[in-house]
Amino acid sequence: KHKIFNVLIASASLTSSAGIHSKFSNHLDQQIKAKGSFTGLLPCVYHECYSCDWPADHRFPMRKFKDLYEFMLENRIITDRNIFIPKELDDEVFLNTHCENYYHNFINKKLSNEISRRIGFPSPHSNELIKRTKMEVSGTFLTGQLAVKFGLACNLAGGTHHAHRNFGSGFTILNDLSVASRALKEMAMEQLQ
Repeated sequence: KHKIFNVLIASASLTSSAGIHSKFSNHLDQQIKAKGSFTGLLPCVYHECYSCDWPADHRFPMRKFKDLYEFMLENRIITDRNIFIPKELDDEVFLNTHCENYYHNFINKKLSNEISRRIGFPSPHSNELIKRTKMEVSGTFLTGQLAVKFGLACNLAGGTHHAHRNFGSGFTILNDLSVASRALKEMAMEQLQ
């Protein structure tokens, strides 16, 4: 089992936002309120779609995200008190980082064979892979929000940093670190206004 944690550390302090990202702050605040105190527990982000249906013989170990989640549950690193579920980001948040043509071709299953080969995933992409990819990026954004609020947080997927603005690469379709950092920066700027 893979036991690698993708950790995002932040040192700023955000409490809420207005504009495009306000619903994502509200989503986080609602989850925190529902959980009550989780002092001493690492805030972790996971969505059940992180490991989607996948060819057993493919060299990318898609199941590793579910394996990590199960390992952390079994070892009581996570409980229902410190696991957070991401909400899918709006298309416009992805388009702040990725070019419109590339992004829309991905979500509409129209990426060229050349780009799909560079990514390393089967083409055309399944609905499950599209949802999983977008949710993983959304999870990194939520992890960033949690890290800003609590000092440290962990996404049980993430680290997909090989994608460029107009093409994917190295098993990375969308660049979660770039999308999340831009969205968090935008939230901070909105708060300052």
